[in-house]
Amino acid sequence: MATETMIRYLLHLLAVVVPICFSEEINCKTLETRDGILYIVPDFTGSDCHYSWSNSSGHVLANNDGGIDIISSNSTSLHTNSCYETVEYSRDCMSEQSKTAKCLANCTRSERLPNVEGKKHTTVFFFVL
Repeated sequence: MATETMIRYLLHLLAVVVPICFSEEINCKTLETRDGILYIVPDFTGSDCHYSWSNSSGHVLANNDGGIDIISSNSTSLHTNSCYETVEYSRDCMSEQSKTAKCLANCTRSERLPNVEGKKHTTVFFFVL
């Protein structure tokens, strides 16, 4: 009887731990907008989900509870004021396998100017003929 209980325990443990340890990598798109960068992952139908968007150092930019230094966020998109070259996305749902994505953006564009303290910047070009 003890062996049967031990086997059930191990099977239950595997059913809980294995989905946590392994996640499916999904695609992420980045789009430059007028006021920042939009990071997008595909729509999904999972239920009871927790999502998180973080920068390359692991600092959480946004999750189910909201975010900081962002324009908007939800379970499939993050719109930031600042450009982050790497944004990592993770989603854990009770109804599906965990999903992760690595979003890459080009933040080195010379015409991109930082939006410091909410101030708008104007670039002036002079042409000499």
